[in-house]
Amino acid sequence: MSNQKNTIFISTRSGFWKRSDDDNWTLVSKENVWSMTECGGNLYAGSYANGILASTDDGSSWQNISEDLKNTARQRGYITISTLGCFNNNIIMAGSLGDGFFYKGIEGVNWIKLNSGIKAPVITGISIYDNTVYISTPSGVYKNNFSTIK
Repeated sequence: MSNQKNTIFISTRSGFWKRSDDDNWTLVSKENVWSMTECGGNLYAGSYANGILASTDDGSSWQNISEDLKNTARQRGYITISTLGCFNNNIIMAGSLGDGFFYKGIEGVNWIKLNSGIKAPVITGISIYDNTVYISTPSGVYKNNFSTIK
């Protein structure tokens, strides 16, 4: 669930929806969305097999911003994003099921893979406290100090 400018977004296995001030729910997409976050005023949705979608217009339209991830994934052409996070309001972070942890600046072009030291590249959660990013996996919780990342 994400809350953006008096609009609530929820994701389900059969699509994602938005509700605005008039209390009506509208189907935004039939995309199988597993996670959502807001970063730098933009909305991001992590999907099953189709990577990451982004909206710069409060959810009215969406574009895929993860073609480079899909092309390098274990199963070429498909990547499932299980969790998303936002660091310092300008770095979007993504955890995947089987391909690990990635990040990029919201204005960046390419995703950077950061899996050093992670035993299993199945990311189930991202949490941020101060300059430290914690990621959870079936094999444990890992942390990385992102204070030097811009």
